[in-house]
This record gives sequence, structure tokens and C-alpha cells, in this order.
Amino acid sequence: MKEVEGFSASAGLPYHGHSGATRPCEEAVLEALQREARIIKARILTCGNHHGLLLVDEYEDLLIVKPGFASGYSGEGPSGFSKSLAMLSAHNAQIDEVDLTPAQYERLELSALTKTDVDAILSMRAVRISQYQDYVRRSDWEDANKGRLWSHYPVRLPLAVIAPGLRDLVIEFDERPAFALQTGYARLEDRLRALTGMNHSGAKLIEAAFSPKSPLLIMKDRRDRGEQAGLEFLFRGALQLHRNPHAHSEIARSLGDAVSEFLLINHLFRILDRVVLAPPEIDETEQYRDV
Repeated sequence: MKEVEGFSASAGLPYHGHSGATRPCEEAVLEALQREARIIKARILTCGNHHGLLLVDEYEDLLIVKPGFASGYSGEGPSGFSKSLAMLSAHNAQIDEVDLTPAQYERLELSALTKTDVDAILSMRAVRISQYQDYVRRSDWEDANKGRLWSHYPVRLPLAVIAPGLRDLVIEFDERPAFALQTGYARLEDRLRALTGMNHSGAKLIEAAFSPKSPLLIMKDRRDRGEQAGLEFLFRGALQLHRNPHAHSEIARSLGDAVSEFLLINHLFRILDRVVLAPPEIDETEQYRDV
């Protein structure tokens, strides 16, 4: 590595993205916005028409996005910069801008900002406070206002909410989403058969499990006729609308549609974690409360 003055006093900040490469920096911004700690401030680090970002989260932890962004011409650098700023703005991050010296910018490129550099950057008076909007293209503002900007996020399953009975399918999903979905539906019916002791399938299994007239399964601590009917309709609709067509033929679906459908199966699995056997001694008139 090139010798840089002050390198030994590095601030030890996390750096994301690559200098001169826009896409990794854009992905770094998207990743930061999906973390548990909310990004509340973004300071644009500018030297000429090159830009990096200093992100600050709600716990005042700092994260550097290296200078892979650019401005002043048409191309990938300005385009990615525009989308990233529009996304930060849509997430209500406070955005401003400071000018770095050439020496500070060099250390930024080398992931070697010193503690002195960082203190100086944080204490600098912002320049062009509202003019950062000039970096954002009209189409990106429109996408943000119409809720389309989030399509730039990578399509991924949220692992933290996946039901235990489906977690192994997450690995399969990346390579074979259709297989993961079909297997998920099969496991859903297997789970219902195990809970009810019935050997039915499809609509008959759903009716036996959840029919408000004489259900085998009810939600724990909830006895409402309308909710029980909704439970039956939810499971019946998922199988009839989604599972049945795919069981008879191969249907093309986008990755986004596949993720949405897998999350539907996951939701049904999580519901089954909260059902109990209906008391057999309670008849239909006593089983529910009227609301």
C-alpha cells in the first residue's frame, strides 16, 4: 500500500464499496438502509466531481461509503449517486455536503482517514446544504414519490422471520425457487395432516382443519367465528390460487414474485405455530363469541 501521512492514526471506521466503482457503493448504501439501526444522517464527502458518503446511524455509529460516485456528466457514477441520494432522502436521512482537501480525499480513497480527519469532517460547516438535490435526477425523485425506488433493493428473503420448518429451503431458494415453493406447499399440507390427524389433502384438508362449523384447529386464545372463517379462506386461497396451478404445470415467475409467494407460505407456517386443537366437548354455539 502507498505510504500515507497519518495512516498509523487511522480512525478505524468501517469502509464499504470501492473507490471509482459505483455499483458496489450504491449497494453499500442499500445495505446500510436495511440494517436494524436507522441511518439518520448522510454527509456527502466531495472533492471536485467525485463523492463518497459518511453515514451516521441512530446510535451515532459511523460508516464510510468510499468515493465511487460522481457528478457533472451522464454516466454510471452520477446515476448511482442520484439513486443513492434519493433513497437516503426517502428514508428521511438528513443530507448535507462538505468539501474535502485533496489530502483528505486521498486518505478516503485508501480507507485511511485519520481520527483528526473524521473529527474535522464532522465539525465542518456544510456547504450547498440543500443543493444536494441537484445531484438527484427528476426520474429518481418521481420514483421515490411513487414508491418505485425500492425496486433498486436486492430481492432477498428476510432470514430473521423464516419459520423453522422452512429454513433449509432458503438455501434451495437461491438456486431453485420453484422447487423451494413446491416443497414448501407440500410441507404445509404435511404439517396440517400431522396437527389434525387427518389424511386428506387440498381443500378437504383445509375444511377439516379450519371450518367454523366444526374446526379441528383454532387460534390459541382466540375464538371468533369471523376470524376462524378467515383462517379457512386464507389457507384455502393460498393453495387454490398459488399451489394448484404450479402443481399442474411449470409457470414462469419473477424472482420478486417467488419471494412474495415464499413469504406467504412462511406466514402460513407461522400461523400454524399458534394454533391449538379445538376442544371436542364444545359445540358450535359455545365455541365462538359474537363480536
